Amino acid sequence: AMEVAIRLGTAKSFSVGLEACAQSRKWPKVRSLWERMGKEHKDTFAYTAMISAAARCGRWEKAIAVFEEMYQAEDVKVDEVAYNAAIFAFGVGKQPLRALEMLIRMQQRSLKMDRTSFNTVISACARDTNYWSLALECLDAMINDVSIQPDIRTYNTLLSAPSIPKQEALKLWNEIEMRGLEKDVFTYTAAFKADIPQTGEDAIGIFRSIRHPDTICLNALLDYLARRGLWESSLSLIEEISSSSHTTSID
Repeated sequence: AMEVAIRLGTAKSFSVGLEACAQSRKWPKVRSLWERMGKEHKDTFAYTAMISAAARCGRWEKAIAVFEEMYQAEDVKVDEVAYNAAIFAFGVGKQPLRALEMLIRMQQRSLKMDRTSFNTVISACARDTNYWSLALECLDAMINDVSIQPDIRTYNTLLSAPSIPKQEALKLWNEIEMRGLEKDVFTYTAAFKADIPQTGEDAIGIFRSIRHPDTICLNALLDYLARRGLWESSLSLIEEISSSSHTTSID
């Protein structure tokens, strides 16, 4: 992908090359392609692609450096997509407060914050045990201040917060129900980890209702049962799965 991008020599081809290298987490190739890209090719699309590529390769500080460089470049518009990429980079770097600052910076520049903007900040805060309450504040601002409706990804992220109290998890679960959002395997996995089912029987019933459960979801259920000392239920479930055609749908 890198050689094709260099041969074509267009901003679009360079950006596509960056994205292709980032998907394989090939940071040396991403860096080399960026360094070989001429100034004339570094437009809004290219800068944004580089910010995203660096972040996906785990080089969040480089991503932010490129974002700041973008601001200094002539005739380059720093749009909402670029901001979202920078917010994602701070999330990768486990910098929730700086991710939130970037969101505020968007607002100050009258740029349109969207669901992606908030979901990315919420994710950055929810993953840090010190900032899960800030993630909930972001959810409140998302709904009440800018009238953006959360989706199932928003709630999956919050339910997966490692330090969220059970009471808050139940509140979020009820909000999912109230909004009529379609739960997915990530929702149910988070529910098992957050101890949302009232009984082992409820938990197993939920698992059986999942269309395409995966191994992570199954393990979350088994951990849930183990925390309650329901070893016989765990063994029965494992035997049932092992002996049924249902195993074909567990990845």
